[in-house]
Amino acid sequence: MKFTGSALTLAVTTSLVAAQMGLFERSLDSHIRTICGIDIISPTPPPTTSPSSAPSAAPSISTAPTILVKACDDNIGQGQCLDSTGEPFDYCTLNLGEVTPETCQSIAEASEKSVGWQFVGFKFVPGVCTIYFSEDDSGDDVRDLCPENFAGFSIRKGTGFPVSTGDGLGACFACNKRD
Repeated sequence: MKFTGSALTLAVTTSLVAAQMGLFERSLDSHIRTICGIDIISPTPPPTTSPSSAPSAAPSISTAPTILVKACDDNIGQGQCLDSTGEPFDYCTLNLGEVTPETCQSIAEASEKSVGWQFVGFKFVPGVCTIYFSEDDSGDDVRDLCPENFAGFSIRKGTGFPVSTGDGLGACFACNKRD
């Protein structure tokens, strides 16, 4: 049998498309299992740190300070952070895939008025870092408290510090109380 250049190109292209579809199906299967709660990667509890003093300016991702304002390593439980009355907190979030659980914790500890944090990450899906703030500090607009490159959401009424959790996938970590 004699193959022409176009028939050979068609055969190679068909093989490549089939291989890519196999990768797509495996990726889609992984995402479906992740969304349904299978194969979720829970963050490893962060290392214990001790509080110290640092500037109150909101840190950026690339310049997260190593000197801590406070420790934010109290694992309250699995799910959304809630206050003592069961209310969720105003928050700032970043989901660009640039943040690890350790970086998220560091940013929360360096954010002077943060009360807690959460990191949710899945296999092959970028993680989401959420920093929580009390309504007492955030008022009607949490954006002034958000670290650089984070988006703020001020529709919640949680006050004080996280003491319980609600529905959600990630672990809730509370910061130590300020004097």
